[in-house]
This record gives sequence, structure tokens and C-alpha cells, in this order.
Amino acid sequence: MTVGEKIRKFRIDQGYTQKELAIMSGLSESAIRNYELGNRFPSSEQLEKIANSLKSCSYSCSTLYLTYFLIKEG
Repeated sequence: MTVGEKIRKFRIDQGYTQKELAIMSGLSESAIRNYELGNRFPSSEQLEKIANSLKSCSYSCSTLYLTYFLIKEG
């Protein structure tokens, strides 16, 4: 599962729209959409904002971070 797919899964699991997540994270709706579609890859700062905005369990956030760093390093 890609970072974008995980963002989408965690967003939907919590019942947020892309627009709501964008507002909560301070990012644009198009940025969220592009991350989820795999058209763009979030920076570590953007990923942190998204993970914090989802207020998901620590597992969700750590999974996003771990995926980010594994892909970045690989």
C-alpha cells in the first residue's frame, strides 16, 4: 500500500472528505487529492501535518511515517 493509499484509507476511516483534511492540515485540497492518487509525494513536513490532522491512533501515524521513510530511503 502506497503512502497515498494509506492517507486515503485513514481519511475515509475517520469520515473526512479531502477538503476537510486539507483544511485541517493547512494544505490544499488538490494536494491531498494528488497525494492520494500518487501524482505527487508529500514531504516529511506535509506528511506530518496530514498525520497530525487525522488524529488517528499512533499506529496510523507511525505507519505513514514509516512508509514515507522506507520509500524515501529506497
